Amino acid sequence: MRGVEGSAANALAEIGEPAVEPLIAVLKDSDENVRNLAIVSLGDIGDARAVEPLIHALKDSSKKVRSFAAKALKKIGGEKAEKHVRDYQKQTPWYKRL
Repeated sequence: MRGVEGSAANALAEIGEPAVEPLIAVLKDSDENVRNLAIVSLGDIGDARAVEPLIHALKDSSKKVRSFAAKALKKIGGEKAEKHVRDYQKQTPWYKRL
């Protein structure tokens, strides 16, 4: 992310753990750019509480949101996150994940 969005994502990630629950709530926002910002921030924070909501985001109507969610889950890591990322990659051809 660049510009204002990138700066906002960095600022939220710097807040760290206290920002996790509010960011999870933002994943339900109607604006896909807002959801993407929250996803990037959650991935940067790396808190395990974000794993389930990010797994749910892999089913978002927006291809971009799904892609960002997969990247965030990969960044957070852990067996459950990695399994869902693998499943997402198997179900979605690489050219549709871009």
